[in-house]
Amino acid sequence: MRNRTEILQDCFPLNPSKNRRRRFIENRENEELTSSEEASDKEEEKEISESSTFIIDPKRIGNTKWCQCGMCRLMETAVESICCYDVPEMNVKIPVDAFSITDNTEFQNECTNLERQDWNFRMSKFNINSQPRWPEYMRKLAYRAFIVWIYIFLGFQNRKPIPSCAVNEIRTFPDPQGHYVGFLFPSDYVAEDLAYESD
Repeated sequence: MRNRTEILQDCFPLNPSKNRRRRFIENRENEELTSSEEASDKEEEKEISESSTFIIDPKRIGNTKWCQCGMCRLMETAVESICCYDVPEMNVKIPVDAFSITDNTEFQNECTNLERQDWNFRMSKFNINSQPRWPEYMRKLAYRAFIVWIYIFLGFQNRKPIPSCAVNEIRTFPDPQGHYVGFLFPSDYVAEDLAYESD
């Protein structure tokens, strides 16, 4: 199948886990790395470490002076207090005639459309035993859809904060008590989720 002329590249060329696996196999066959490969690996590690840094500025808490789009709201932590203009991957997706990433029609279709989120849920859980808590799960799916739309693939336990304007749009699936978890690092967890998770 790979030898067919119609297939020009892999299905997911930006998937870093496949690149790592491919490099591992090549290294095992060759037994030695050339100096150019070592330099490229160091450059990739440097790019990954630079892209995984967060904007943590305590001055951002309690005000929205940092907002460039005019759609951001107050957030509880400095990590969550980012604007869509602060992230280079999002600048490309902000429409020319709009102010924010939330004005993009793809954002509205992928993240805030109820039918789309229900479809995402059904595709992620093939054996559906019970319906989840609706607004909470719809928010979780919308956050995931946003991350996939912007970054394509992050990898295991690699998390990035979502801009305040996008978070507030996604919260159109409201929590009845108004309790929202916010951004969690990979080592953080919500204790009540452990009691309810059966997967």
